[in-house]
Amino acid sequence: MKTGIYLSIRNKATRLPNKSLLPLGGKPLVVFILDRLKEIKGEESVVLCTSDHNEDVILTQWAKESGVSFFQGNQGDKLHRYYETSKAFDHEAMLIIDGDDPFVSIDHAKQTIVALEETDADLVLFDNLPTGAMAFGLKRATLQKYFEHNKEGSTEVWAPILRTLPDLRELTLYEADSALTHTHARLTIDYEEDYRFCSAVIKTLESQNQDISYPNIISLLRNKPELTKINSKVRELYEENLAQLVQTEKTGNKL
Repeated sequence: MKTGIYLSIRNKATRLPNKSLLPLGGKPLVVFILDRLKEIKGEESVVLCTSDHNEDVILTQWAKESGVSFFQGNQGDKLHRYYETSKAFDHEAMLIIDGDDPFVSIDHAKQTIVALEETDADLVLFDNLPTGAMAFGLKRATLQKYFEHNKEGSTEVWAPILRTLPDLRELTLYEADSALTHTHARLTIDYEEDYRFCSAVIKTLESQNQDISYPNIISLLRNKPELTKINSKVRELYEENLAQLVQTEKTGNKL
């Protein structure tokens, strides 16, 4: 099975404008994530998946400079964008990483691919990783089935919408090693506080001559729990906004 690694990213953030281009670890956020994703299966499998809006052209330029492919598609419908990308690159399956998540776990991403390729699951994900550490595994045939019943719509938060598909086979994985989980960590970038948190994590790890890897990040946060306080207050706000968006999109994208 041919699986693509998709960085799902746009340059339209309102809470933290131009966050995709903010410097992180000495490079733009988009490049920081692309470089990490190359560790999964090599750069030839990585595709920057964005929209055809003019504001996203700059992201395709960074993809070129990073040596990875890109695809521009539907501006509001992520699922349609992923489906068209998979057809363009002849991928039977895809691993989707959000452009907000610089600290996605590479090892768990690899495990997700194995489960996706070796089972009949339509959707594969880890349940007990911190926000921002997880990747989604998805099959092209599942998206084809979805669009047999649905027109293009708004799928910013697409997993709950996809779960309305009849007979969806979802496989949930769990990390058994408590040393690789963290209840309070928030590893995504949506707000200024998140950006300061991620910057602080990288600065601290670099000062200790440690690689920017998920295990090292979790270990650091256990040893320096004060770091999680940098963005702890935005967690509740984020969850409230997410719940509202999910409800809105479910209403507008019924089977």
